[in-house]
Order: sequence, then structure tokens, then C-alpha cells
Amino acid sequence: MQGRPSFHRAIGSSLLGLCLAAAPVWASNESKLWAQLDVPSGGVGTRIALDPATPSNLFLLVPDQGIYGSTDTGGHWSLVRADTTLLDMAMDPQQPQTLYALSNDNAVYKTTDSGAHWQEMDTGVPISTDGGSEGHIVADPVNEGTVYAVSGDSGVYKTTDGGAHWSASNTGIDSHGSTNLLQAGAGIHSIIVDPMNAQVLYLSAWSAKDVTTGLPGLGIAGIYQSTDGGAHWSQILSGESFWSVGIEPGNDQQLFASGTFHYETSIDGGASWNVGSASGPAFSKVFSFDPTNPQHMWVGGMGFEYSTDGGITWLAPNGDNGTGAGVTDLAVDSTGTKLYAAYSGMGASLSTDGGSSWSPLNTGIDDVKISQLMVGDDGSIYMGTSTSGMFRSSDAGADWAAINNGSEDDGDSDIKQMVEDPTTSTLFAVNGVLLTSKDRGDNWTRTTSSRGDYLALAVTPGHPSTVYVAQLGGVQKSTDDGASWHYIDAGLPAIGADSVESLASSPTDANMAFAGTYKNGLYMTSDGTRWSHVSGLDANDIPALAVDPADADTVYAAVEGAGISKSTDGGASWSASGTGLDDDSIVLITIDPADSDVLVAMSQTPGRVYLSADAGATWTALDTSSAVAKSFVITRAVSSSDPQGPSLAALAMDPKHKGMMYAADQKGNMYKVSVAQLVTGLNKSPASSSSGGGAFPLLASLLLLGFAALRRRR
Repeated sequence: MQGRPSFHRAIGSSLLGLCLAAAPVWASNESKLWAQLDVPSGGVGTRIALDPATPSNLFLLVPDQGIYGSTDTGGHWSLVRADTTLLDMAMDPQQPQTLYALSNDNAVYKTTDSGAHWQEMDTGVPISTDGGSEGHIVADPVNEGTVYAVSGDSGVYKTTDGGAHWSASNTGIDSHGSTNLLQAGAGIHSIIVDPMNAQVLYLSAWSAKDVTTGLPGLGIAGIYQSTDGGAHWSQILSGESFWSVGIEPGNDQQLFASGTFHYETSIDGGASWNVGSASGPAFSKVFSFDPTNPQHMWVGGMGFEYSTDGGITWLAPNGDNGTGAGVTDLAVDSTGTKLYAAYSGMGASLSTDGGSSWSPLNTGIDDVKISQLMVGDDGSIYMGTSTSGMFRSSDAGADWAAINNGSEDDGDSDIKQMVEDPTTSTLFAVNGVLLTSKDRGDNWTRTTSSRGDYLALAVTPGHPSTVYVAQLGGVQKSTDDGASWHYIDAGLPAIGADSVESLASSPTDANMAFAGTYKNGLYMTSDGTRWSHVSGLDANDIPALAVDPADADTVYAAVEGAGISKSTDGGASWSASGTGLDDDSIVLITIDPADSDVLVAMSQTPGRVYLSADAGATWTALDTSSAVAKSFVITRAVSSSDPQGPSLAALAMDPKHKGMMYAADQKGNMYKVSVAQLVTGLNKSPASSSSGGGAFPLLASLLLLGFAALRRRR
């Protein structure tokens, strides 16, 4: 059984000793200053299975966690297989206690007791060589023990004895045919078995190039059919990459196919196809049908749609349908009254009115990946995640509400940055598009700025706000809260390797802003139209910037290889910031808005966080390898690649409460602490008189509390 590493057992003792050794004596009590906050439940759900014999039993695949099971209709979940390598799972309809799970190295696991015990059963299936991110497994709905497994580099494998033995079923889609779906740049999105004739199967396939010419094209993409139980395959629809196939219950001649651009139907089992209605659901990953009325059907993909006339016309629920981000799977009970969704925003959800409204089913699912924290001017805490969109707490973190209405119409659930204009309470967020909210996140609207990779965002308070955004295509500026935009690239280096990766604007002058580039130093504009290169920081990577909210002439710049530089004359001259900061990979600079002498800097180097209580004159730090404070720039989501401990993901200062800071890691732990108390404790510690700034207990106490929390939660 491949599960999450039990790091709190394996390294907890050694890390605890390391933290205590690195921190002053008083730090052993420092965790009392930290208050752990609740975080939302949920995460990325990719497959949901409903026991047809016992509808209260559900199973949900959460790739970063494993397989969850519920015996109370999704009211509560618990892990039945902890395994972060799983790509797909399938329930045997003839024996619902039997589940199959496919991993990213083509290992197949089976349970016959609803997840209580598992065994590996993949004799004959080759080990994957690419550790692929896409794999599928499906059980024959008629013949018990017949299962099909699909991987990107191995194709289709079939077992007829419940997984004891497997054999390839790739004729027509392998390297010996004219349509080779096993080559690089092609693959299989889904596989489905005809419930009326189990000898008939369908594959939906994608391609990035034409196998004949080797040039970009879609020649081998499309829908493939087998009429002999997978022994042979033939292409029956081409022209674009397809994501899914649906078969109408009771009429297996009626097929539905969803491609990247088109929705198509067939009334003769795939012999011919007709383009569906203009509002047909392209880019959908799953079709689901009401078992009591096949004319009522649902699709899930980038969003959620339903049809009441057999797929002729499609509708989407008004407003937030509760499914949040992309729907990855759907399951309906035998009565057609309960519709379950697995989705990449909040794990699982239930609708009892045909999809018009949804209720989250996430209690016990611990997979929210925190990427951003922000405290609003009214004290509300805003959380951005890389998996589940945005949340807001109005009671200091005791309760959280999802605030994604409108945010995913064109974007996704991965929040790269959140910023507030305190004068107008306008919120800005990035999730593949740039969003604004005028009602503290209840509703979001996409701005007219183009879609793309947003690298940085800065807001100058005002009526209305002035906003600067950096994309791979250049820097844009808006002077009307994001309603309209224009490029201001004059003076900046050519687009490419020297792209702008950090931005900061003056709190008082909307025309003054700073732009940090990758390997080409710092630029500034004083008129909001043209940029000039700032001397003194030449040919450097500037991953983070911050302007003092109380003094617009004071600017801080993280300089790769040189720590932090500071200017007190609006960028005219620069000097290295203080003593005790011997780190050359700072990626985050945060200034306490209630006391601008207090700064917190986060490093890309594992485990390093720095504090200054005197505007950068001196810094204190704790250096331990027990956590990874890893971030590309302030505006990007943080990686949680450290297998040994929680990765520090986000920091935010409370503008209304002096020295109050919130911190989060991507393992799901969140805290608040008074930095002023930490500073007071530091000044009283014996280490405060030592050279180099002494040992800073901020991260030590966070780690100690984090390990305790993780032990409690697991």
C-alpha cells in the first residue's frame, strides 16, 4: 500500500530537536502565542462512485490524498486508501464492495471489502515509464471481473478474472496501426463500456500532431470503437480532440461526444455524426443520465449543464451552481433524485433538484491547498487556494464561506493573487483571468484585460483604483478599477526572458510604480506611461517588491543573490537592508500596514523566515530544513513539494490590528500570531544579544504547532 509518508513519525523527533536547538530557551513556550484556525474542507475530487445496492455508500478519489469512503450519503468522509499516486478508480457494478484503483506507474489495486483491505493485482500490465498524469480504469457493467485499464504510454489492458491476469488490447491504436495513440503528443481521455452490449467500447482520444506528417494536427484524435471487447479498435469520428462519450440508457445507438470545440451526436451507434446545438457542451469530461428518464441528462467539465430533451438543448444553472470549478465526474442514484458531483473545486457536492442548486459534501476531506492570504480593511480574512478557489471568513477564521460566484466563468480554481483597495473595498484576484469584486467577494466579474499568465499585480488606492498587471505579453494599466486597460511598455526590456515578475505601486501617487524583472534589474515609472531603468540593481532578478504604506519614498526590493535592498528616496539610490539577513533568495516581503517598521521576509531557501522590527535595519532568522518556504514570486501559488513537512505557503498582516499576522501552509494548517509579542519575546531572550541577529522563533513555533496539529489530524 502506497500512502502518504508518515513524516511526523519518521522525522518528528529529529526536527523537534533541531527547532529547539536553533531557537532560544523561551521559544519552547512560544507556540502558546500561536492560535490555530480552522480551514475549509474540500479539495480536488476526480471520480465519485455510488453503491447501487446501498446508496448511502459513496467513494471519492482525491488524487493528492487517496480514496475516501462515506457511509452516510457523503455527510462524512474518511480515507479508505491513503495513496497519493492514484489516477482513477472504478466500482464493479455487480459487486459494489469491489473497487479497482490505478496508479501513475500502472499499478492496479483491488479491494473486495469497500476499502478495508487492498492488494496489488496487475500481472501483465507494464510499469509506466513516464509517471503519467492521465490514466483510466473502468469495470464492465455486465460481466463481473472484466476490467479495462488505460495509461498514456501503455494503452488499453484488459482482465477477465478480476485483475489476476491482464493482457494488451491495443490493436488499431498502437504503433502497428495508422492511428498510434501511444506516441508522445497523443493519448486517451476516457473509456466507456456499452451497458447493453459489453462487447462494444468507446475511447475518446486527443492528439497534438498528425501521425502521418509529424506536423501539428488532429488526424488521430477523435472517437474510437471496439465491437469485440477491446480486441480491435477503429476510428469512427475525427477532426478534433474529444474528451468523453455518453450512451443513452436503453438506446445504445444514441451516442453523445464532447470535443474541445464541438458537441456531436449519433443515432446509429457511431456510423454517422451530427453537430449538436450551438449551446452544446464542448469540453465536457462526463455524461450522466437520469435512470428514470433518459431524456434528462447532465454533463460536467469546465462547468455544469443539463438537458431535459435528450441533449437537444442545454442549460446552465443561474449564478453559483455550487460545483465551483470544473466538474470531473457525476453519479446519480437509482431514483434520479440525488445527483452527486466530483469536482476540482470542493471535492464533492449533492443536488436534489436536478442540478439547479448544490450542497457541499466535504466533511473529513482534507485537501485544500492554500496559496494566498489577505486581510481586508474590515478585518475579513480572504483565502486563495490552488485547488478550490476563494474563501472568506468574517469571524477571524472560525468559519469560512466559499466566494466563487462568477470567478470561474472564464477562469479556474487556482488563485494566484488577491489584493484589496482599502479606499473602495474593491477586491482583485487572479485565476487565469483578472477578476474584480465590489461586494467583498460575493460576486466576481472578469475585467477586460486579456487572459493569460499573470505574473504580478499591484493596486494604488483611489476612487477609482489604479491597477497595474504584468503578463508575459507586457504590463497593462487601468485607471478605472479594471474596466478598461492600456499597455505601458515603453522603456521596458523586450518581452521574453526578461519579463516583469513583480510589481509595486505608490500608496499615494497612482502614476508611480516599480517593476522587477527576471535577470534585468528594476524599472520605475513616475508618470504612469514610461519606464526607466533603476541604477544600482542592474542585471539582477527582482522577485519581490514592497512600498512602505506610510512613506511612499521607502521601497524594498528582493534581489536574487544579494538579499534585500532598500531605498528611502523613491528609488533614486539603494543600499543593502540591514544586518542579520544573509539570505540571497528572498521571494516575499510583507510590511505591517499598522506599523511599517515591522517587516517579514520569506525565503525560497528551505525553512527561512526573517523578521525586522526596525524597518530593515536588523533582521532575525531561524534556519531549519524542516519546512520549505518555496515561492516563485509573491503573486504565484507556492509549491508543496517538500515530502517531509508542511510548506509555508502564505503570510498576511492585519491592517487594523498592529502586528497581527496570519500564516498558512499547504498541508492545511493556518495560524494567527502577534508579531509584536514575538518581538517582545525575542528582545527578552538570551540570543537577542548575540551577533548576527540571533535565532528567530517565528518558524520554530509554527513548526512545533504544525507537527502537533498534523499528529492530531492523522
